[in-house]
Amino acid sequence: MFYKLLEQIEAAELADKILETYKRVEVDESYTTQSGSVNTPVATLADEYGGRAQIGIDDHCYVLYLLQEDGSYKRTAWIFSEAHEVLKDLPDPMGLILKNKRWNNV
Repeated sequence: MFYKLLEQIEAAELADKILETYKRVEVDESYTTQSGSVNTPVATLADEYGGRAQIGIDDHCYVLYLLQEDGSYKRTAWIFSEAHEVLKDLPDPMGLILKNKRWNNV
């Protein structure tokens, strides 16, 4: 019984490592949403397969956008674990807005 539980834990840890493909990278200068709005991200993530995600600010809240095949970014309601880790490290978005007026999508 113990060994079966240990195998399940090891399998779960391996699955977590496989799924953690996104890494925080240098912040992109801007990104364009599907509606054509050009925004400045506060954080950028990329994976080894060409996937890219931007964390931006909208209405004083952090918002996650995922790169689409046409090169634009689409807002997503799903927060994957790598993005969650980045979000935990970011300061209060309102503080960023007051400190730096460069975000044009707030």
